[in-house]
Amino acid sequence: MLNKELIMYDGTRIYPAWLSKEERAELRRRIADKNEMMYCGCRQDCKLWYSISTDLRIYPSHKGYAHMPSCIYAENSRDRSRFAFVQDGASGETRAFLNFKPSTFTVPYEATDREREASGEQTEKDDFKYFSLERFVRQLNIDTWNERMAAGKGVLSADYFSTALFGRLKSIVIDGCVKSLREYKVDTDGWGFFYQDFAGYDMKLKADGNYTCSLIVKGSDGKQYSWFIYEKTLSVALKRFLKMFGKDPKDMLAEGQRIIMSGFRYQRTRKGSPQPYKVVGRLCFYAVTSSGLIARSSAELETLENISKLLRFKKDTDLRYFIADEGEDYFGYFEKKGDPRKFIITGVEGSYAGAAVYVADILDTALSLDQLKGFLR
Repeated sequence: MLNKELIMYDGTRIYPAWLSKEERAELRRRIADKNEMMYCGCRQDCKLWYSISTDLRIYPSHKGYAHMPSCIYAENSRDRSRFAFVQDGASGETRAFLNFKPSTFTVPYEATDREREASGEQTEKDDFKYFSLERFVRQLNIDTWNERMAAGKGVLSADYFSTALFGRLKSIVIDGCVKSLREYKVDTDGWGFFYQDFAGYDMKLKADGNYTCSLIVKGSDGKQYSWFIYEKTLSVALKRFLKMFGKDPKDMLAEGQRIIMSGFRYQRTRKGSPQPYKVVGRLCFYAVTSSGLIARSSAELETLENISKLLRFKKDTDLRYFIADEGEDYFGYFEKKGDPRKFIITGVEGSYAGAAVYVADILDTALSLDQLKGFLR
């Protein structure tokens, strides 16, 4: 489990990787000119003390101690040989490494695993060195959720969560890009990232046997908009969703399930025409919970809904649930203010009641759902 927390002298947990500049400045004011005020949470046998500089970087004031290998503050803890989403606990910068160039428009095709491996595209057997679009979008969702938990802000609804995710984009930089993901706009840069509510799609048969396709997008203003998309781009995204849920996203939408669509949109020009047009060039669909969390299967959707119910999300709640990053070997963990324990969930098959749960420092002790509820009270 990757440690991202520092612990204050009074036992309060803080997460520098998600602190804004204003929050870092406030933290520095709190501990200015004081020693041994916050220490790393990766070890219980000794305290690895930290301070904060005038340029708001977190730095170690301890000497002669080593962090646990799974700590974000350990040297090479986010080694590029292992992770595609690198959070710098000292500076707060988050850099994502993708297996595609987001500024370049390409029409997707359904490659085999062997073809994807040869081209560098991520497969199920990949080691998360580079994210595919699907994994990148889920990691953004995870990161936004965990940032809200770390700040004690909670998540009230899927609408509220989408707004929070859009705000989080200003802290995400894709490797090879010079601006944050939020700063790239279709009209000015020729491409941009989107994360929107899905409201349907249209496929109209043309005389030549091909289809003219469009996505129906629900805007933040509640209105619906039509976005042009090539048939192949839409087809590949629909098949990937079908593989996860066994249904078309339009069918799940009709059943009352909320669906988000995410990817990259581009501005292009047709040969012989000076008039530019916009097209969705990279696309994925996900079902989300009532709190906005992405799910990759019906079982996971049920699990996350049940966890949300247990949490009873309210602002400044003592209970928090953190989701594991893409590439980690567990599902997530609960923690409670004033309690040093972490309750780790290691499986998501079936309902939440069937998930394997254990205490982080007693790894072989399984806990029942009733025992977990006792902790949550």
